[in-house]
Amino acid sequence: MGKITNFQSYAVALMGVISFLGGGIFEFFVWTANCWFFLAILFVFWRKYLISFLLGLIALLVSSSFILWHQILVSESGRTAEIQSLEIGYFLWLASILFVTFSSVYLKITEKKMRSLKNLDIEKSIETRKLICEEGWFDRLDTFTNYFMFLSFMLPAIFGLKDIKPSANSDFEYFFYICSFLFGLYGLYCKFTEKNLKEIKFNIHKEEAKRRILEYGKKYNYRISKISNNCIFLNEPTDSFSFGNHETTTMIFFKDQSILYTLIKDASRLNVPVLISQHIIRNDLKRLLSLKKIETNRKRSYFSLFFFKD
Repeated sequence: MGKITNFQSYAVALMGVISFLGGGIFEFFVWTANCWFFLAILFVFWRKYLISFLLGLIALLVSSSFILWHQILVSESGRTAEIQSLEIGYFLWLASILFVTFSSVYLKITEKKMRSLKNLDIEKSIETRKLICEEGWFDRLDTFTNYFMFLSFMLPAIFGLKDIKPSANSDFEYFFYICSFLFGLYGLYCKFTEKNLKEIKFNIHKEEAKRRILEYGKKYNYRISKISNNCIFLNEPTDSFSFGNHETTTMIFFKDQSILYTLIKDASRLNVPVLISQHIIRNDLKRLLSLKKIETNRKRSYFSLFFFKD
């Protein structure tokens, strides 16, 4: 019985691009699924969802055809070897193609939809410290898609960590899988707690707190809405590439000596949770409500948050 060799996924991906030079025409054909997959991702970002779906379907058919293979070319002399098993890397490849393909369908269906928080109960939200409102079918589907997306970062990482074998590249593999797992876990946490209201206490009068937040919103060009005795909404565009009325809303509810707030994102593609901005807003609001006198500093960016002190 010959020697059994385990090939790393990245090694197969790199060798596949030149496989036709050694006579591996059919091997190269399977590798071209990467090209169709890459184009499908590009067309998702260009919002050509139907084209992306068709390209993803081609990539899925080409890549899944490898399951039917029993032998593979291993040298330029034409020598072949028997395929003993398909490992986790291959199935992760298939899963990623499948995810992009069906995401195109989902994004096409929800392209014109916008997130809605119907019948928001302000008093009950303040009492329970959680947004109380009605959700439509699109919002539930969006939540499920977010959970699935972040789990797709975590589950492969768990299997990958289990299958790592000691080698020169094992440190990089550990780093990659751990980062993927932690990102998925953090994303799940943010989505799960998205509607929870965080509290910031202050020692100034409630009306003074409202005045400061309104001035803050006007100064930084937020679209201010839902102004009432107990709440203010600060709205800003979701990102620089958003078309239409897609915004990230900072929802601020007032109690006697504190505010409750959360950030809700309405995007043109997928309403992923706010991962970073919530920490910047929290620091801004704490600083704003604790100042004896309002300062006129520039609004801070992600960079300035971590590298410059107040």
